[in-house]
Amino acid sequence: MEHAERICDRIVLIASGRKMFDGTLQEAFATQDSRVRIATSAGQNLEALFSPMKLQVTPLHSEEDATEKAWWEIALSGGFTAQDALKKVIEAGIPVEGFEPGEKRLRDVFVSLVNEAEQKFGESRHG
Repeated sequence: MEHAERICDRIVLIASGRKMFDGTLQEAFATQDSRVRIATSAGQNLEALFSPMKLQVTPLHSEEDATEKAWWEIALSGGFTAQDALKKVIEAGIPVEGFEPGEKRLRDVFVSLVNEAEQKFGESRHG
């Protein structure tokens, strides 16, 4: 998939004999929300900070990591950028221990589209 990202202008994604997507790389990436990962000191709660904005926040830390720092993944939508998320955390006075802006990858697009198709197929098959 990494080669396709570098050399292709248009792509077709096929899974289980079905065409999942046909279009440009930019169109493929537009099917996915951007994400950002932010690490805070332990004990912080980014879910409460971003819930009024209707942004999905997922804690990524394990119990061992929680004593030092906690990683959070934020699904960005509505034009809200990784930099906007970082600024909001800083303005809230929450110590930032790490920042990883999400980079969209063709592999993630493919996995997401296949998962969506499997859910639809499974629902129609069982429902």
